[in-house]
Amino acid sequence: MTTMNQYDSLQWKLVSSKKIYENNFITVFDEIVIPGNNSASRTYGRIHFKKQAAGVVVLRGKSKQAEVLLIGQWRYPLDHFSWEIPEGGGKRPCRFLDIARRELAEETGYLCNKFQELCTTHTSNSVTDEEARIFLCWLEDCSKVEVNKDDCEEFIYRWVSLQEAIEMIATGTLTDSLSQVGVLLAARLVN
Repeated sequence: MTTMNQYDSLQWKLVSSKKIYENNFITVFDEIVIPGNNSASRTYGRIHFKKQAAGVVVLRGKSKQAEVLLIGQWRYPLDHFSWEIPEGGGKRPCRFLDIARRELAEETGYLCNKFQELCTTHTSNSVTDEEARIFLCWLEDCSKVEVNKDDCEEFIYRWVSLQEAIEMIATGTLTDSLSQVGVLLAARLVN
């Protein structure tokens, strides 16, 4: 079994850090680092996320024919429409499950207290420190509450079979990374 200590020599060393930009969600740094065993320093841009992220795969049915709930919305940074699982963020430090529970209720109107954690993921670990957790819940364990989405959110809802969701990933129709990972792990559980 390997331990993290054997990789310590690969750790990058921070020489200097300058805050370039900040808002309520991110801080952008311009930094000088020395990568691993190198002697030469490099300039590096790093984005610190002030929030942690969580996504929820909602399944209707527990068989191979199970359906997954997708939410469609316009994503401004990408300038296109995106199909996704319910997801969002919460200020650090925060319990990932609390984020998942809140986002599920706000975006879909489903309240659930029974979740299964699927995995931890880092969304773009070459430039950000954003960490996300993906959870699974079943519609039969949910109750309906009022949708309370943010004022800038406009959603379209769609139930698709897990097989169709996997096909959407393969064809580039479902490109959100949390959604891709969540759907593929959920499909693995029910097959």
